Amino acid sequence: MAFSLLDKLRGNSFSKEFNLGKDLKVSIRTLTAREDAEIVARFPNLDLMTFSNLCRIPTLARAIEKVNGVPFESSTDILQDLAERKVENPHATFFTSAEVVLGKFPVTTIAQLYSFYLELLLAHRDELEGLKKSSKTLSPDTSGN
Repeated sequence: MAFSLLDKLRGNSFSKEFNLGKDLKVSIRTLTAREDAEIVARFPNLDLMTFSNLCRIPTLARAIEKVNGVPFESSTDILQDLAERKVENPHATFFTSAEVVLGKFPVTTIAQLYSFYLELLLAHRDELEGLKKSSKTLSPDTSGN
Protein backbone atom coordinates (compact mmCIF):
# COMPACT_ATOMS: atom_id res chain seq x y z
CA MET A 1 0.00 0.00 0.00
CA ALA A 2 2.92 2.35 -0.45
CA PHE A 3 2.23 5.63 -2.19
CA SER A 4 3.76 9.03 -2.76
CA LEU A 5 2.89 11.57 -0.09
CA LEU A 6 2.97 14.31 -2.73
CA ASP A 7 0.41 12.40 -4.81
CA LYS A 8 -1.84 12.17 -1.76
CA LEU A 9 -1.43 15.85 -0.99
CA ARG A 10 -2.35 16.69 -4.59
CA GLY A 11 -5.70 14.99 -4.03
CA ASN A 12 -5.22 11.54 -5.50
CA SER A 13 -7.39 9.03 -3.72
CA PHE A 14 -6.48 5.96 -1.73
CA SER A 15 -8.39 2.80 -2.68
CA LYS A 16 -8.86 -0.79 -1.58
CA GLU A 17 -10.91 -3.80 -2.59
CA PHE A 18 -13.25 -5.29 0.02
CA ASN A 19 -15.17 -8.57 0.06
CA LEU A 20 -18.90 -8.20 0.56
CA GLY A 21 -20.03 -11.77 1.01
CA LYS A 22 -18.27 -14.61 -0.76
CA ASP A 23 -19.03 -13.63 -4.36
CA LEU A 24 -18.86 -9.84 -4.33
CA LYS A 25 -15.79 -7.63 -4.37
CA VAL A 26 -16.18 -3.87 -4.08
CA SER A 27 -13.39 -1.39 -4.76
CA ILE A 28 -13.77 1.78 -2.69
CA ARG A 29 -11.68 4.95 -2.74
CA THR A 30 -11.34 7.92 -0.46
CA LEU A 31 -13.04 11.12 -1.53
CA THR A 32 -11.21 14.26 -2.50
CA ALA A 33 -11.57 17.33 -0.31
CA ARG A 34 -13.86 18.86 -2.93
CA GLU A 35 -16.16 15.83 -3.01
CA ASP A 36 -16.30 15.76 0.76
CA ALA A 37 -17.11 19.48 0.92
CA GLU A 38 -19.91 19.05 -1.63
CA ILE A 39 -21.53 16.38 0.55
CA VAL A 40 -21.12 18.42 3.74
CA ALA A 41 -22.71 21.44 2.02
CA ARG A 42 -25.81 19.38 1.21
CA PHE A 43 -26.55 18.77 4.89
CA PRO A 44 -25.92 22.00 6.82
CA ASN A 45 -26.67 22.49 10.51
CA LEU A 46 -27.15 18.83 11.41
CA ASP A 47 -25.91 17.06 14.49
CA LEU A 48 -23.14 14.56 13.88
CA MET A 49 -25.33 11.44 14.17
CA THR A 50 -27.93 12.70 11.69
CA PHE A 51 -25.24 13.91 9.30
CA SER A 52 -23.43 10.58 9.53
CA ASN A 53 -26.60 8.71 8.57
CA LEU A 54 -27.53 11.06 5.72
CA CYS A 55 -24.07 11.26 4.16
CA ARG A 56 -23.59 7.52 3.72
CA ILE A 57 -25.29 7.11 0.35
CA PRO A 58 -23.84 10.28 -1.26
CA THR A 59 -20.40 9.26 0.02
CA LEU A 60 -20.70 5.72 -1.34
CA ALA A 61 -22.03 7.00 -4.67
CA ARG A 62 -18.69 8.77 -5.10
CA ALA A 63 -16.43 6.28 -3.31
CA ILE A 64 -17.39 3.02 -5.02
CA GLU A 65 -15.10 2.49 -8.00
CA LYS A 66 -15.77 -1.10 -9.08
CA VAL A 67 -17.99 -4.04 -8.29
CA ASN A 68 -16.43 -7.41 -9.16
CA GLY A 69 -13.89 -5.56 -11.31
CA VAL A 70 -16.53 -3.71 -13.37
CA PRO A 71 -16.50 0.10 -13.14
CA PHE A 72 -19.39 1.32 -11.01
CA GLU A 73 -20.36 3.92 -13.61
CA SER A 74 -21.13 1.15 -16.09
CA SER A 75 -23.72 -0.45 -13.78
CA THR A 76 -26.83 -1.28 -15.77
CA ASP A 77 -28.98 -0.10 -12.84
CA ILE A 78 -27.37 3.32 -12.91
CA LEU A 79 -27.45 3.52 -16.71
CA GLN A 80 -31.13 2.57 -16.66
CA ASP A 81 -31.85 5.28 -14.11
CA LEU A 82 -30.04 7.80 -16.32
CA ALA A 83 -32.04 6.68 -19.37
CA GLU A 84 -35.33 6.91 -17.48
CA ARG A 85 -34.49 10.47 -16.50
CA LYS A 86 -33.77 11.22 -20.18
CA VAL A 87 -30.64 13.06 -19.23
CA GLU A 88 -28.70 14.60 -22.10
CA ASN A 89 -25.37 14.42 -20.29
CA PRO A 90 -25.09 11.25 -18.17
CA HIS A 91 -21.91 12.49 -16.50
CA ALA A 92 -23.70 15.50 -15.04
CA THR A 93 -26.12 13.33 -13.04
CA PHE A 94 -24.14 10.15 -12.47
CA PHE A 95 -23.95 10.67 -8.72
CA THR A 96 -27.66 11.42 -8.47
CA SER A 97 -28.45 8.18 -10.30
CA ALA A 98 -25.91 6.26 -8.23
CA GLU A 99 -27.58 7.61 -5.07
CA VAL A 100 -31.00 6.48 -6.36
CA VAL A 101 -29.67 2.98 -7.02
CA LEU A 102 -27.83 2.75 -3.70
CA GLY A 103 -30.95 4.01 -1.94
CA LYS A 104 -32.67 0.78 -2.98
CA PHE A 105 -30.09 -1.37 -1.16
CA PRO A 106 -30.87 -2.84 2.28
CA VAL A 107 -29.77 -0.66 5.18
CA THR A 108 -27.42 -3.42 6.35
CA THR A 109 -25.63 -3.46 2.98
CA ILE A 110 -25.20 0.33 3.04
CA ALA A 111 -23.92 0.11 6.62
CA GLN A 112 -21.37 -2.55 5.64
CA LEU A 113 -20.17 -0.61 2.59
CA TYR A 114 -19.87 2.55 4.66
CA SER A 115 -17.91 0.66 7.32
CA PHE A 116 -15.50 -0.36 4.55
CA TYR A 117 -15.19 3.30 3.61
CA LEU A 118 -14.45 4.27 7.21
CA GLU A 119 -11.90 1.45 7.45
CA LEU A 120 -10.23 2.84 4.34
CA LEU A 121 -10.10 6.33 5.85
CA LEU A 122 -8.40 4.95 8.94
CA ALA A 123 -5.90 2.98 6.83
CA HIS A 124 -5.17 6.11 4.80
CA ARG A 125 -4.64 8.14 7.97
CA ASP A 126 -2.35 5.46 9.40
CA GLU A 127 -0.37 5.38 6.15
CA LEU A 128 0.06 9.16 6.25
CA GLU A 129 1.06 9.01 9.92
CA GLY A 130 3.65 6.36 9.06
CA LEU A 131 5.10 8.58 6.34
CA LYS A 132 5.16 11.54 8.68
CA LYS A 133 7.05 9.52 11.30
CA SER A 134 9.52 8.16 8.75
CA SER A 135 10.14 11.63 7.35
CA LYS A 136 10.99 12.84 10.87
CA THR A 137 13.63 10.12 11.24
CA LEU A 138 15.09 11.05 7.86
CA SER A 139 15.19 14.79 8.60
CA PRO A 140 18.59 16.24 9.44
CA ASP A 141 19.15 17.02 13.10
CA THR A 142 18.94 20.78 13.41
CA SER A 143 19.08 20.85 17.21
CA GLY A 144 22.87 21.09 17.22
CA ASN A 145 23.38 17.78 19.03
